[in-house]
Amino acid sequence: MRWGALPLLAAALVKWIAVLLLPLWALYWLYQQVTWRARLLLAGQLAAIGIIGAILSYVPYGQLLQSVGAPLRAQAHECL
Repeated sequence: MRWGALPLLAAALVKWIAVLLLPLWALYWLYQQVTWRARLLLAGQLAAIGIIGAILSYVPYGQLLQSVGAPLRAQAHECL
């Protein structure tokens, strides 16, 4: 179940509309957990899978920080 977040992360990296599904799936998975300890453990695992998956997706292209920050910089320039 937890590794189901990885294809959703890949979809979000390719098409931004999939980003809207990430919180919905996270809430669904968290709701299925019975105890708060299990919910916190799952939330940590999903965060780790998301962060590591995003980093590994950008590493082959080099300049990781510039690649991730480029959309934010482009959006900031459009607002000016």
